[in-house]
Amino acid sequence: VERAVKQKKIFMIHGRYPVIRCLLRQRGWVEKKMVHPPGTALPAPQKDLDSSMLGDSDATEDVPHGSK
Repeated sequence: VERAVKQKKIFMIHGRYPVIRCLLRQRGWVEKKMVHPPGTALPAPQKDLDSSMLGDSDATEDVPHGSK
């Protein structure tokens, strides 16, 4: 860790990017974790957003196109 700090090999990523994190660590980089102040809400997981969007798109497909 001290060597990485001396070489200025510190990274911080906002979001979920496990592949990028893993690759940087393999190359000797050290991650500086983001600090979330208490009482702040974290964004909803991406899976929940995708499932809600899929439900909305199903409702629009039931309407036939071109009918008035």
